[in-house]
Amino acid sequence: MKKWVIGVLILLLLSACSDKVDDETQEIPKQTENVEKEEANEEVPEETSLPVEIPTFTKATKRTIPVTTGFEDIASFQPDPILNENKATYDLELTLDDADRFTVNAKIKVENHSNDTWNEMIFYLIPNAFIKENKPTHMEGVGELTVDSVSVNGLNASFLLKKDTLYIPAEDGVEPGAERVVNVKYSFVVPEPGIRFSKRNNNYYLAQWYPMLATYSSGWKKEDYNSRGESYHTDFSDFTVSYNIPEEYMIFSSSDEDPKEATMTGVLVKRNIKDFYMAITKDMKVFEGMAGDVEVRAIGLPSSENMDRVLTLSVNAVNYLSEMIAPLPHKQIDVIMDEGGMEYPGIVTVTSAESGHSHVIVHEIAHQWFYGLVSNDPYYDTYIDEGLTNFATYLYFIGHDGRSPEGAFEIAHEHLKMAEGKQQKAGIPLHEYAGFWFMVANYEMPSIKLWELTGSIEDAFAYLRKYVEFYSYQEVDSYEWLRFTKAYLQIEDNEVFSDWISLE
Repeated sequence: MKKWVIGVLILLLLSACSDKVDDETQEIPKQTENVEKEEANEEVPEETSLPVEIPTFTKATKRTIPVTTGFEDIASFQPDPILNENKATYDLELTLDDADRFTVNAKIKVENHSNDTWNEMIFYLIPNAFIKENKPTHMEGVGELTVDSVSVNGLNASFLLKKDTLYIPAEDGVEPGAERVVNVKYSFVVPEPGIRFSKRNNNYYLAQWYPMLATYSSGWKKEDYNSRGESYHTDFSDFTVSYNIPEEYMIFSSSDEDPKEATMTGVLVKRNIKDFYMAITKDMKVFEGMAGDVEVRAIGLPSSENMDRVLTLSVNAVNYLSEMIAPLPHKQIDVIMDEGGMEYPGIVTVTSAESGHSHVIVHEIAHQWFYGLVSNDPYYDTYIDEGLTNFATYLYFIGHDGRSPEGAFEIAHEHLKMAEGKQQKAGIPLHEYAGFWFMVANYEMPSIKLWELTGSIEDAFAYLRKYVEFYSYQEVDSYEWLRFTKAYLQIEDNEVFSDWISLE
């Protein structure tokens, strides 16, 4: 505590002669006045620039995978999912001005459901991963982010921002059972183009645009942003999002009740989802259909082709996977053809080029079950959601389209050959992967191996149904996924998995 106070006093003295903050870490001491963007970018003599590091905080640890023989009886099997020990409820106000700048007032109720007293609250603020100093080198566009203020229970609060980590010290501690209301006021400019958080063709695609509370399980689950995959991990939360945007824009979002036409203001609500996505678009074409009681929309640029085909494929995928696995947990699902392939609750994106590839569209829709309904930490266990999603995709082409297993899995085996000699296993941290093997280890190998273990379309879907039945709206890690899979498929030991999953 003493070290923190000294750091704050130093920064207060520095602010008298300069408004510049360290390129990678921002600190706003209590009751500091807002500064204009131009002032914040003024040069500061090198000798007065003192970097401030985010203090070390307790991180969650992975459960050890036991080396055991035998398997449990699936009839009496008791699931043991990861318990997330905090909860966030989001009230977000979003405004877009005529100069491409978004302003956000984010109010987040944070509840401590753990047995620990927190010394801090940890959030992802991913727009900061795309500013000039932090952005991935291969990303063309550059974003901007300005945090104006942070308060906790109505009182101004200090904070640290480094890369995509927003650290808010809890000087009095957040005790078990307690809650805090965190208010973050900030503005941003979306990179053009970016990565998922992106502006393209005068459309704004807002992925992970708000402060997202990191999950807590005897420690915080928070790693640095990594563009290779999904480096963020959040729990199921409730959202209320109000917006004020210029005329002629339409909104497509994770809500089931998007407006049917352009509207400048409105409120979007969605309960019990992992994150909230918004697309703010102009002049998009919309093709609509129904899959049972689920509204399905294909959304494309005026120049988009294949939209009727994309809509038919999407309706078929929702119908078939809902029947074979579990009902889709949304009343509306959108497929937007202007961004790279990616899944969000109730909405998925593909590029215009990908709209001609059935696999990508079915894969992203299948994520509504594996990620959207059953959660996992994608930084350490990428293969759990990506592998099961890809497996369900291949099953769709066998069961629905009537392809032979050899034909359906042909692309998986081709990818395996392309990565030959560069083998990495699934179940390692995201930052340890190199090259093409990330895709093979986490998407293709699990699909191939699960088909070998199940052996038929009926048994494969029965396995996925039971998995979703046990773990809906809960989190599965490698420990639990292996435990369930061994029990369901009656696998004696871990040897079956050891050549393609890291069991350490």
